[in-house]
Amino acid sequence: MDTYQFDAAAYRRIRLPWLLLVLLLSFAVDGILIGIWETGVNPEAKYYWDVGFAFLCFINLVFVKGVALYHYWHTKKMRLRSYVRLEKETVVHYLLRTRMSHWQVETAKETSFAADGKAEYLFADTFFIRQVKNLKRRSNGSIVIEGTIENESLNEGWEEYSSDGKAFKRTTKRHTIPAYYQGMDEIFNALERMIK
Repeated sequence: MDTYQFDAAAYRRIRLPWLLLVLLLSFAVDGILIGIWETGVNPEAKYYWDVGFAFLCFINLVFVKGVALYHYWHTKKMRLRSYVRLEKETVVHYLLRTRMSHWQVETAKETSFAADGKAEYLFADTFFIRQVKNLKRRSNGSIVIEGTIENESLNEGWEEYSSDGKAFKRTTKRHTIPAYYQGMDEIFNALERMIK
């Protein structure tokens, strides 16, 4: 049973160019806004023009740069606890989506409840790849799997469990393992041996 952890260097190689592209486009929008702002307007409208310019720059800062940076760092932080495990007849992909504190869960649910000593609530998906019908490797190294895949969703804060008290399960036909795990070639070879 081999377990392959997150590879930070591969994550940077795949995700950083996209982050830099978004930031570059955002800085280009900043440049365009500054160019328009410097052309000026008549003195009566200057105050409103300045407020509008500041608002557009703020929106660009928060919703373009801020969201892109947050998504990059949050995804990296969550994937540090994710892994791919090769078992005898199954490939398991554990994907941590997010984690929340007790206060965050109470705020989101708009209700209070006893923590019972629990400090962190996990939101994760575990994919059990049991049978592979089709397998494809993308140019960035990600593996696209089609076949019999069980998805077990753990959503501790919302307690979405089945009637027997276990995590909610469903079957999917397609799943992608991103290329930022160690041993991607070994994972691909193990999946290839499962093709029926």
